[in-house]
Amino acid sequence: GPLGVQNLLASTRFPSLCNLSVYGNGMGVLSSRVLASSSIFSNLSVLDIASNQIGVPGVQTFVSAAQCSQLTTLDISNNGIKAEGVLALTASPNFPKLSSLTIWGNELGACGVQALAEWTNFSRLTHLDI
Repeated sequence: GPLGVQNLLASTRFPSLCNLSVYGNGMGVLSSRVLASSSIFSNLSVLDIASNQIGVPGVQTFVSAAQCSQLTTLDISNNGIKAEGVLALTASPNFPKLSSLTIWGNELGACGVQALAEWTNFSRLTHLDI
């Protein structure tokens, strides 16, 4: 659950962790904040936080963290981020290495899909699942 995820993210016992999946663990907004400030986050190249209902505030928190610049694969599907969350993602300069984005199940709407289509960091993207 969320408390377990927060304890994991606060741990300093995983300095070499590069792939993290916390799919469906009920993270929520608070755990997103813990993730954004976690030392684990700066080494991750793969992050799967699908089905955690982090919502717009959660995605805004972690996409603004400079530590996410190592991510090559990001799965934020089924999190209730809507178009506003996509706008935060596409406005962030913190994803220069992102090559795979999974974002289905978020009610992106026309505005969210348009933001993805106009994203300037799209050049490295080889996989997109909306």
